[in-house]
Amino acid sequence: MASVWWKPPIGISWQWQLSGDDIDPTPNVDVYDVDLFDTGAEVVASLHPQGRRVVCYLSAGSWEDGRPDTADFPKEIIGKDYVGWPGEKWLDIRRIDLLGPILGARLDLCKAKGFDAVEPDNVDGYQNET
Repeated sequence: MASVWWKPPIGISWQWQLSGDDIDPTPNVDVYDVDLFDTGAEVVASLHPQGRRVVCYLSAGSWEDGRPDTADFPKEIIGKDYVGWPGEKWLDIRRIDLLGPILGARLDLCKAKGFDAVEPDNVDGYQNET
């Protein structure tokens, strides 16, 4: 069975909330962009009947202290501090052999929670001192 790939149309309205599992469902928007780890599957499921799409935010290029999978990142791929974000460091994305399984698990979790799309953040390491 072929799956349908959802592409947000131009002009769609968004609610972007990256902290906490207490999502405010009152804004009249089409899409919620929320954190992978802070947002439970029940929240995603509660937004769908309202006709809303839900995007899974995750960091693909940085390590963040305090995430459930923090210990899964080998020390050799953790780079310099991410300036302006205490507890966050750049990742060596050249080591896809080490990073790939961790990001794959994150994407699997997005899927398991019922998200409609993924927003991979911090993919601009090439513009920074990593």
